[in-house]
Amino acid sequence: MAVGHPLADRPTATILSEFHMATSNPRRTIIREWMSLARDKRQSGRQALAFAEAALQRHPLPRSRRGGREIVMAWLRPRIGRS
Repeated sequence: MAVGHPLADRPTATILSEFHMATSNPRRTIIREWMSLARDKRQSGRQALAFAEAALQRHPLPRSRRGGREIVMAWLRPRIGRS
């Protein structure tokens, strides 16, 4: 990799394990995305619902009896309005 690249000094195994975690653990990835939004963009349930629907387009969830939107909202609900 090029010198100065943010991944240049990190071992390949670390990069691959982080990539695997991001693709294999959608809960963690979705919560991180939510918490990285500006505080004013994660204040209401309506904002969380719009985010949840968009997140489901980016991150497929395993099959479940509960709907994907319901699952993601359960993850986000405790974090609505939190700094």
